[in-house]
Amino acid sequence: CMHPVLRHGDRVKCERRPVYFPGDILTYTKDNGCLVTHRFLGYAWHDGEWKMITKADDARIIDNPVAIARVLGRAIQVSGRSLTIDSRARVNAIIQFVKAVFRAIRR
Repeated sequence: CMHPVLRHGDRVKCERRPVYFPGDILTYTKDNGCLVTHRFLGYAWHDGEWKMITKADDARIIDNPVAIARVLGRAIQVSGRSLTIDSRARVNAIIQFVKAVFRAIRR
């Protein structure tokens, strides 16, 4: 779901940061304990707290909002290769976030 950046079975090294930026690739835990690595789009106020909005690169819809406490960190290596996020990926993440906000407002 994150192809071509990540493939099934890749090992991801994460680094915790005080703040994350649109386009970063984050690893977090779901309620059931499973690990998920998806692209961060932005922050949103949801259920009385700030949460993170993420989405798989190949997905059509965004994920459920993620509590900040569930985030393990930003991906910095994939299977031993350094991972850098280019400006195109960051701009695309911001555009996707704005579209998601507008869709939510229209409901």
